[in-house]
Amino acid sequence: MCPYSSSTSLFFSLPFLFLLFASRSPTPSLSLCHEEEKSALLEFKESFKNSTLAYYGPDFEILPSWESGDCCSWEGVQCDGLTHRVVGLDINGLDLVGSLNPKTSLFHLTHLEYIDLSYNSFGSSVIPPTIGNLTRLTHLNLSQCDLSGQVPREMSRLTRLSTLDLSDNNFLPLKNPDLENLVRNLTRLEVLDLKFINMSMVPAVIANLSSLRVLNLLSCDLQGDFPIDIFNHPQLQILDLHYNGKLSGRLPEFSPTSPLEFVDLTETNFSGELPSSLGNLKFLSEFKVGSCNFWGPIPSTLGNLTQLISLDLSWNMFQGGLPSLVNLTRLTWLGVAGVKMTGTIPSSIGSLVQLTELHLHDNLFTGEIPQSFSNLTGLVQLTLDGNQLTGQIPSELSRLTHLQYLDFSSNKLQGPIPSSFSQLKNLTNLFLASNNLNGTLQLDIFSKLDKLQTLLLSFNNFSQTVEPEGGDVFMQVQVMGLASCNLRKFPEFLRNKSGWYWLDLSYNKFEGQIPAWLINEAAPSCLNLSGNFLTSFSKIDVKSVVQSLDLRYNRLQGSLPVLPYGIRDFVVSNNNVSGEIPEHICKLENLRLLDLGSNQLTGEIPSCLDSLADDLVLLNLQGNNLRGRIPTIFDSGCSLMMIDMSYNQLEGPLPRMTGCINLEFLNLGNNMIRDIFPSWLSWLPELRVLILRSNRFQGFINQTQSRVEFPKLQIIDISQNNFHGVLPSEYFEKWKSLSYSGIPKQPYYIGTIAAATLFLGYANTYDFSVTITNKGMTMDYAKILSYFALIDFSSNNFSGSIPESVGFLKGLRSLNLSNNHFTGAIPPVLGDLTDLEALDLSSNNLSGEIPQELTQLIRLGFFNASFNNLHGPIPQGKQFNSFRNTSYEGNSGLCGDPLSRKCGELIEVPTRQNDEGERSWRSGLEIKWTAAAAGYGSGFTIAVVVWHIIIKRRPYWLVRLLGRMGDGLL
Repeated sequence: MCPYSSSTSLFFSLPFLFLLFASRSPTPSLSLCHEEEKSALLEFKESFKNSTLAYYGPDFEILPSWESGDCCSWEGVQCDGLTHRVVGLDINGLDLVGSLNPKTSLFHLTHLEYIDLSYNSFGSSVIPPTIGNLTRLTHLNLSQCDLSGQVPREMSRLTRLSTLDLSDNNFLPLKNPDLENLVRNLTRLEVLDLKFINMSMVPAVIANLSSLRVLNLLSCDLQGDFPIDIFNHPQLQILDLHYNGKLSGRLPEFSPTSPLEFVDLTETNFSGELPSSLGNLKFLSEFKVGSCNFWGPIPSTLGNLTQLISLDLSWNMFQGGLPSLVNLTRLTWLGVAGVKMTGTIPSSIGSLVQLTELHLHDNLFTGEIPQSFSNLTGLVQLTLDGNQLTGQIPSELSRLTHLQYLDFSSNKLQGPIPSSFSQLKNLTNLFLASNNLNGTLQLDIFSKLDKLQTLLLSFNNFSQTVEPEGGDVFMQVQVMGLASCNLRKFPEFLRNKSGWYWLDLSYNKFEGQIPAWLINEAAPSCLNLSGNFLTSFSKIDVKSVVQSLDLRYNRLQGSLPVLPYGIRDFVVSNNNVSGEIPEHICKLENLRLLDLGSNQLTGEIPSCLDSLADDLVLLNLQGNNLRGRIPTIFDSGCSLMMIDMSYNQLEGPLPRMTGCINLEFLNLGNNMIRDIFPSWLSWLPELRVLILRSNRFQGFINQTQSRVEFPKLQIIDISQNNFHGVLPSEYFEKWKSLSYSGIPKQPYYIGTIAAATLFLGYANTYDFSVTITNKGMTMDYAKILSYFALIDFSSNNFSGSIPESVGFLKGLRSLNLSNNHFTGAIPPVLGDLTDLEALDLSSNNLSGEIPQELTQLIRLGFFNASFNNLHGPIPQGKQFNSFRNTSYEGNSGLCGDPLSRKCGELIEVPTRQNDEGERSWRSGLEIKWTAAAAGYGSGFTIAVVVWHIIIKRRPYWLVRLLGRMGDGLL
């Protein structure tokens, strides 16, 4: 989809403007250009000669008309009819290759008023300052010319410019001068196209360019607030700001006289509500605000935009029911997390009868699909997926006979699929997956749609599926999803199908053997049969076209089959496959993803896997009975991103994997590997997850000499080994990826690998999973959020104090140092880890008091300091009011809630014997303090709750001391 419709592309058609310019003064056929200008043009042509001929070959003709005769008749050259001066040069789109330099003859043509050199290559040349000599220029187009370096400040001297296009030069920054200094004097600008030019800020001076009609700042790395006055510029028709993720702003109240025709804010940080005055934009033809932060109801006045042909409100938080906040001028904080505010799609959108594209997907809409949508008979694309829509699909939508792309997936739609959908003859892509559609699935509805290429009906509640009559159907379909469609036998119509891309039959009720015809003669490139009751393999033809085969979660038995030579992804985890890993797998030269996890494989890992190291991206062998040493197959030429060999019986030392520079995930937990800490892993630049738990590792964790140490590490679990000694404090100071706090706007997952067959719905990803201990429980994480950060050093023999440098790791969510021999006090700097959700310090030799600073951990949902030598009052307030006695047991010196022993009692606190063999006792009178506190929930949901705390016993002496103030406080 081009960013501009046909109605707006006129403003960027500089050849059209050139024709208008030329028509004002036609050149007489007998006129002769000036000799010095002819020489300058020929010299400029020479600058292309060597590079262009080297690129295209010696037979390529460069500007063949530029040889002799009148230069005013040459291709792309325009002269003034009276003075015969060269005033225009248009050689756009010729794919010439050359260079620009400060002495280029082009800038000797000082009478030039029009230049279009776009879509040629100047080999990263810098725009020469001498361009400032062309002070008569009104049109300058250097788009997509492979220019680099800084835009020269001399360009600001071109005060007659009405069109300036420097777009699509990715290495052409606008910093010094910045945009403000460049355009301050260009007061006649009508068209300013700077897309893909890095410039950071948008100056308010843009609003002062009184003639500006077109402003294109697509993907300019803009930051800060966008000047709101620009929206109400009296001449502005086209505003394109999309793909500037750091650019914030809000929409103004729009004037009824606004000439705006095109607004694109896609993937910016604009926020707020859509103003009802949006309905004043009577000329608006395209309005795109997808992937922003807009919220609230869609104003019904949107139905006034009768010229609208494209509307994109996707990936926002549009709903209904949130009150207007415009009058809350003193509001400093608003908590709406966890509050579900939804609303219906306004029926007024059905008045936009010119629409060809309507995108409302991934918002918070509830209710039914408006019946008024049946009026939008010109729609080509309609997406409502990713909402909470209910009710039935209106059968009247069959009137939208121009529809090509329809997506209602991931809602709560009910009822049958309307049989009238058979009338959507132009439909190419239909997505109805992941709803509550029920009844009988009649595939005949779609069998007559001759243009249909993608049909996704997976994950609904169909009671049964009826095949279409006749076997010669769906021949044009390339992608079909029938997952969880209550199928008990393989559809016969698939037998005659060939040459297609993707078929998902997962989570049905297929039993027995995989049909040979499905995996050979009628095989798609990508076949998903996971989640069924299949028990045996069929013989696979080594010439089968299957490239991706997903057989997870079945009951397959026996040895692994011989696989096709061209296979790329093979996933057969969570079955009962037995025997050894066959060496023929090493001959699969295209293999990228191999998942054999959770089976009953035995024997050793074949050393021949090194032949796959250059292409293999994922290797999952976890949960088998593999034994022996891990072969040395990863020391060079390794493309692996994920290695999981956990839960086997692997022994010996760990081989070096320093060649795996793309490795993100390494899980070797629950084996019998005997080695020292593999500090060389700190050299891997992409490593995010490292799990060595429950092995036979031993020795110190030494500080390495590498300059780069675990630069992206987020999860490290070395628990249940025999590591000992003091933790090197320098490690924590250098783990930069754990030092950043906060949650990203759109969380992604660690270790998401593209794999064509592995989608449920239509997302082609394979997500890393892991089993780790968090919050005192062993948990399985099917996906790992990118901001989840965990350190588990528990059940080793570490000693000494807990390093103060742990306080640098402000992004930590879970810290487990339990079951070691740590001594000394709990560092108060742990209170700086404000994202921490779980802290386990149990079963050590820690002494002193629990720091009051830990009450700052407002997300802390799990805390365990049991079985130490701690004493004194337990901190009160915030999260600490929610922890139970078990968090503190085994510390005879602790007092206060939730323990039964109050801190007003005289107590003796024994401590364990210190290194000098001394034994000390401590006693004292301690007073229980209780304060009103705000309650905070653990995890990521935050709500504000006021607790009224009633103190049953007030210390009399303290009341007298504080008087009325004390009485009021207590």
